[in-house]
Amino acid sequence: MKKLFIAAMALAAMVSCSKDEEMGIALDSTKKSVAITIANGNGGTRAAGDGISAGKTAGNATKTVACEAKELTILFADATGKILKTLPLTTQAESDSHIETTGEYAPGKSDEANTYVWHNVPAAITQVAVVRDNQNDVGITTGTTTLDEVQDGATNWDANIARPISEVFLYAETTLEKNTAEHVTVNGTTYYIWEGSMTVAPKFARVELTQISCTDLGALNVDNDPATVALDVITVNSLTWKTNNKSGYTIDANPIGTMYGEYVPEGENATDKVIYANDTETTKVWSWNVQPGEFEGMDLELTATAYDYDVADDSVALKITGLASTPDATTADKNTLSESNIYRIALDFTEDDITGQEGKCVKVVVTIDPWTVNTVYPVFGN
Repeated sequence: MKKLFIAAMALAAMVSCSKDEEMGIALDSTKKSVAITIANGNGGTRAAGDGISAGKTAGNATKTVACEAKELTILFADATGKILKTLPLTTQAESDSHIETTGEYAPGKSDEANTYVWHNVPAAITQVAVVRDNQNDVGITTGTTTLDEVQDGATNWDANIARPISEVFLYAETTLEKNTAEHVTVNGTTYYIWEGSMTVAPKFARVELTQISCTDLGALNVDNDPATVALDVITVNSLTWKTNNKSGYTIDANPIGTMYGEYVPEGENATDKVIYANDTETTKVWSWNVQPGEFEGMDLELTATAYDYDVADDSVALKITGLASTPDATTADKNTLSESNIYRIALDFTEDDITGQEGKCVKVVVTIDPWTVNTVYPVFGN
């Protein structure tokens, strides 16, 4: 007679006082039920592929989504790290009950957000990992490839340094632990849930520059005070920055762009106040994937001119000495670039910041967003 197997999390409350348990005669099943939680999942239920990514907005809220859950693969491994099975993470059942004699690694269904369940998992499985390798950096052969070999792809700086956010290698692993409070006894056999939790994120930091702007450019030329003058046009010729791990992060374009101030004399038709990575898609950003380390400075070489007078020396510089968490900060408190975080900078400065041949040392505000997995759930037809 077939034995009905029902997931422990769904029925634990119903069987917690079963006679078999009271008599102490229940046997442990040789199979496991595995529940994996993605700790940095967003818990959402919207459809996949909504197009929201770093720097983009949905409604009134900014969302940072490093990857879609449907892109992730779950790896089941034994105690030596050898991978014995791979499955799409989001393959889940319509309900969490099934016949015990179904095949191994049978997908279940969890009522908990960001949690995925499998039943009839072999007892040899003691470790689980999740990976996104959509550029095929590491080929996995079940029974041969190990978790360590897959993890090496996550620290391959050369492969990941220039990738867009949608292509970086993501990896996380966990050791399964038996939850003795979550189980069910069927026909004298006790089935336990084995659990694990993972944060799916890259092993490096990401820096994004959303815009470059001189916020008061030309303001003194329209203040009706003939004694005050200001610049009107600033061209950003180059931008370089460095960490303690590497110098020479740059924006390739030269010049990067030109911004114009509030004063526009007759015959001129220049109104761009902000320089974006892409003028037609202003949510695009300049971005760099970097090894964790310390921000050590950013330099912009500028050409600054005015319409109605000659600037003494039109070659000027802007030097960024640190990253801060609040506007007008006097202390750079966010110079440490940590893995799994996106550091987003809007490079907004004033004319005072670039006064003088050598430029002034200024600090800019950085917002820090954690990498997030865009959780999705299966939709079943009638």
